[in-house]
Amino acid sequence: MARLIGVELGPLTVRAVVFAQRLRTLEWQDLREVNIPGGDRPFEDRQRDAVAELVEGIGGDDAEFMVAMESRRLMVRTFTFPFFDRKRLARVVRVELDGDLPFPIDDCLVELVPAGVTGKGHRAIAYLARRADVEQQLVVLKSLGIDPKRLVPNSFALRQIGRYCDPNWGSSIAILLVSNRGIDVAMLSHGEDSSEPLQLADAASYTWINAHQGDVQERMISQLKRQFVDFEGEADRTCDALVTLGDPPAGFLDAVGEQLQIPMRVPDFGEIPGRRKPLGTQQIRTHAAAIALALEGAAGRESDVTFRRGKLSYRKSRTDVKEILVQAAVVFGIIAFLGLIDFGVKRGQLQSRLLGFEKQLIALGRGVIPSGQNEIKDPKRVISLMKSRIHQIDEEFKLIGPAVGTTLRTLDLVNLLSETIPSSLTVDISEMEIDDEKLTLKGVTDTFESVDKLVSLISETKKFPRVSKGNTQKAAEKVRFTISIDRIEKDKS
Repeated sequence: MARLIGVELGPLTVRAVVFAQRLRTLEWQDLREVNIPGGDRPFEDRQRDAVAELVEGIGGDDAEFMVAMESRRLMVRTFTFPFFDRKRLARVVRVELDGDLPFPIDDCLVELVPAGVTGKGHRAIAYLARRADVEQQLVVLKSLGIDPKRLVPNSFALRQIGRYCDPNWGSSIAILLVSNRGIDVAMLSHGEDSSEPLQLADAASYTWINAHQGDVQERMISQLKRQFVDFEGEADRTCDALVTLGDPPAGFLDAVGEQLQIPMRVPDFGEIPGRRKPLGTQQIRTHAAAIALALEGAAGRESDVTFRRGKLSYRKSRTDVKEILVQAAVVFGIIAFLGLIDFGVKRGQLQSRLLGFEKQLIALGRGVIPSGQNEIKDPKRVISLMKSRIHQIDEEFKLIGPAVGTTLRTLDLVNLLSETIPSSLTVDISEMEIDDEKLTLKGVTDTFESVDKLVSLISETKKFPRVSKGNTQKAAEKVRFTISIDRIEKDKS
């Protein structure tokens, strides 16, 4: 039994929904909500405390976390292309947006999802996030014992709510996740056949401040109007129903219904099998994002969108993988043994047992075989792939595993620097390059004295053989600096 945990990181509240998955059956187990405390401390610190309280006691080896990337750290764009090829279009999007962003496009992670086909071509939704923001969120989550299997935008996860929407509501449905800080929008549409499942057709995220104020709500509704008009023009569809979820500010729902003139609907979650007790309408509305995230994990396949790719990709722990390999080796040994002997067992019975062991071996391998290769049927090929996977994880483990000698692992480096730099020192680290031997920091501060102070503080940790100041120059009212930090003692011979 696996436990699927959807975690929503809201601006005022963090929420979690826990499902137990047995084969294809889901059973709702727990529903949690913790308010982010107020105070003068930085928001990230207060949110971290709330998340720690939220997930206390619900982790473990059988837990798989699905977490939403915070909307305030995301950008969403919609494009129309003559074709859809995720890798090729990712490069096209980077060229299209280069120069239009407040930071270099090379600092961005770009995820694309198909959004249907119209007479104008293939529509695609592009989600963009700064690599540094994704890394920071993962560091915070992992420090709390959460290694999210998927890290996705809220508007993408909301597509899962479509399975609980009545097909008779219309061909296109807008799902709004509303909070006091903004709105995530997911536009869902049927294909040419209305009996087809609803698919994501458009998405947007809007961030606001003081959303309880009337003039801000007016701007929010105006933005939604423009979104629907653009959708109608680009996708050749109209919005037939509106589903509002989350924590809308007082009076917002009435204003939306009055000004947009779109029927408002409530999804029916009564079809979730195996649930112990019903979820109330208010619980569904407030915890919808967490529910959608957990359902995204229950889909049984890789998500179309996840910011966990490449060096940031989700990995089972090294111990878990080796345990699977040991089990697989035992099963393969039994297969080989049974293949050599036949003590009067009927041939048909022996073949049936061999087939059962092969299926068991392949099932064990699914936890480590890369996506796209999990349909291989040859058990010897499965063993070969798993050995290759172990070698890959051994290499990655050098960065994220336990420290070796005096060398700190990557996450320890980040935590150490965070603890070393005091809040009184004005420092903005814009770039961090890490390899096996050296760590290079680049950033800006207020004075040359602050650079010297930073070098001194890092040296005083006694964790590094050598800390030296590199290129330092005045830039407008700031000072740009480079600091080189040796991770291991260099051979002086």
